[in-house]
Amino acid sequence: MSLKHLGADEVSDRLSSINYLICGAEFVLLEDRKGQIRDAIAFPPHSRQSPAFSGVCQLNGRDQPGSYIGVLNADATGSWLPVVAGWKIDEKGAKFVKAPAEGLRCSRSGIYTVDGGM
Repeated sequence: MSLKHLGADEVSDRLSSINYLICGAEFVLLEDRKGQIRDAIAFPPHSRQSPAFSGVCQLNGRDQPGSYIGVLNADATGSWLPVVAGWKIDEKGAKFVKAPAEGLRCSRSGIYTVDGGM
């Protein structure tokens, strides 16, 4: 069995998201400050053309509250890229909520993977 820690982000003072590669597949875990895993998702493949991101998003040009994770379409131009697959982090419920891709664009500055650099 193969397990590799890929990095973590502090979502809030209560939660962190942690990326793992498990037997060749990537997963993101949402962990509370007590060390309990509150939610987990299988994370889609990403690349330079479809980079992974974590950060802020807009829906139809309007800023959205909270944090998002997912994969962007880097073939687009500009600072805000269309979402291929995304999840909003529900901080109160400590879970991932699937975000609709239509009209959702997220900041290029949130790209965090080596394969998805600018």
